Amino acid sequence: MKKIDDYIEEARTYAHSQPKLAYENAEMALKLAITYRSKSDQAQAYFFMALACRVMSDYVNGLSSALKGLDLFELISDQLGIMKTRNIIGIIYFYYGDYASALENFTIALNLSEEVNDPNMYSSVVNNIGEVYREAKEYEKALIYYTDALEMTIKYIQDPQLELNAASIYLNIGEIYFLMKNYDRSLEHIHKSHELAIKHNNIILIGETETKLGRAMIQAEKYQLAEKHYQIAQEKYNEIDNKFFKIELLINQAELCEILGKNPLDYLQEALKDAVELQLDSKISLIYKVLSDYYEKTDDYKEALKYYKFFSMKEKEMEASNLSQKLEILSLELEHSKDKKDHRQIREVTRKLRKDVIYINKELEEIKHKNVKLMNDSMLDELTKTYNRRGIHHHYSEFLVRNDGNTSKLVAVYMIDIDYFKAYNDSLGHIQGDVCLKEVAEVLKKIPCKDYFVGRFGGEEFVVIAKIKSLDKAKALAEYMRKRVEALKLEYNLDGEKRCLTISIGAFVVDNHDSEVLQIIDQADQALYEAKEQGRNRVVFYGKEEK
Repeated sequence: MKKIDDYIEEARTYAHSQPKLAYENAEMALKLAITYRSKSDQAQAYFFMALACRVMSDYVNGLSSALKGLDLFELISDQLGIMKTRNIIGIIYFYYGDYASALENFTIALNLSEEVNDPNMYSSVVNNIGEVYREAKEYEKALIYYTDALEMTIKYIQDPQLELNAASIYLNIGEIYFLMKNYDRSLEHIHKSHELAIKHNNIILIGETETKLGRAMIQAEKYQLAEKHYQIAQEKYNEIDNKFFKIELLINQAELCEILGKNPLDYLQEALKDAVELQLDSKISLIYKVLSDYYEKTDDYKEALKYYKFFSMKEKEMEASNLSQKLEILSLELEHSKDKKDHRQIREVTRKLRKDVIYINKELEEIKHKNVKLMNDSMLDELTKTYNRRGIHHHYSEFLVRNDGNTSKLVAVYMIDIDYFKAYNDSLGHIQGDVCLKEVAEVLKKIPCKDYFVGRFGGEEFVVIAKIKSLDKAKALAEYMRKRVEALKLEYNLDGEKRCLTISIGAFVVDNHDSEVLQIIDQADQALYEAKEQGRNRVVFYGKEEK
């Protein structure tokens, strides 16, 4: 029997740091406990198997072990065991997004706290309920539960484990205040967490708090302090070679690099390597998106599109995996209910299973449409709903080869700049400046041309690319855009003089299928520069008709 206790103690010790080793020890304890017919030890072994699976994100096997452990704890009326196992079951449901089932199990565990005087478990369960509400973005409710959990830990703070629980809860509360943009309260709670983490020399928690402090310093634009906090966090994670927590740090360090005008790619590539090694799909997806956004900002559209495709495919893979896992867990629930001959529960799970099969089939069908929309949305400028730079680059190739019965031989590229837009903004404010950009975009979206598209190239610059039949048509189209914007009569003050908003246009005309998009935009941009040099509110053409 001592051997069983040793295996279980090993499982307890390594559950969070080396979950695979913890699972193996719990499995050995289970085999011996079955031999000696010790239901209490079997239940404990199943619990630690479930805990190790939870840490390894093996939720199906984790739930299977937890349900078996729960049956045994209920058989021997071990209320603390039931409470701990219900808590683990709730966490497993939480991780794959079934918040209703998670809350149901956490609530059952919480109700048992009246019979079980265990402040550690109480604070853990209540903290987990707060996590559910945080994930659901119900921040006020999350704060209520976090505060309740914190009060319990403070009441029994002489217990070292509860003091560490308090440190984690302070950090959670700090995160909630950060999300609510109450940065002073956020910093106050992160500092309290940091003090307790240092007191107990909890390396992971020190790393987490240093990372959060670094993020807070970025928010306060204290970049040197942010760098210092990140450096300490990196040293702590390197001490224990913890790649899981280091990934968030690396992403934050990349963000700071961008702010300081440095290259963030080393940090992002290291974060991606670690996320792939640990098979953390949600982190992989996030890093793909960050890389895509970075390359778009640096005008490397080929790389931006490549990583956006990776991001889109990873999101699709995760959705399909979650749906598959949901079906597995429902099937597991059904088998468990059959074993217990719980007919009421069988009917309930069968109903859920049928309902979810219909839902999942529908959801899988919608994934394709969702990914298409995701791709399209990533190519639109949020303010004007015209193509952004990524969209311009991507759409141009399709635009050239598309044949909608258009016999046009020429392509006209118009670079359009709003004249004295800074003065307009200074005169009327940035909100009105945004309204102005949207109104100009609406004019460009409604020009008299059958085959064209509009993009916002950046700031107050737009691009229109159109298939046209002649140079006269191209010139007429440019004049139409210039006059229609002037007719908006958007007034502003420039050096004390009242003016109406105007645009300058640089146009470059090429044969259809000629040149790369960036080359022809560059030519149109040179024409635009000349239009502005000539006094603005005019059109300059390059290309088929030289300057």
